[in-house]
Amino acid sequence: MFYPLPDTIEQPEISLSELLASRDVRQARQQQWIGLHQVTLISFTVVFPGPVKDNHLVRQIFNQGLNALKQVAQCRQWVLLAQQSFRFTNRP
Repeated sequence: MFYPLPDTIEQPEISLSELLASRDVRQARQQQWIGLHQVTLISFTVVFPGPVKDNHLVRQIFNQGLNALKQVAQCRQWVLLAQQSFRFTNRP
């Protein structure tokens, strides 16, 4: 049920306004999930310095973190209703 992100080539630099817009989109998406599922939401985001937010290293870090979350969930026998992985996008 865990969906890692596929490898990617480095994406172009983004502006501060694009970064802030993507955060607003993520927050709205999270609120929609909470409203739909009415349960605890686990949100995992890689915070990466610099103007390039999506590249090979970021996706490796994300996928390793996702695998760590998967192991914890299995160990604690958490019931997972749904899971999605989203790549960084500079388009809200």
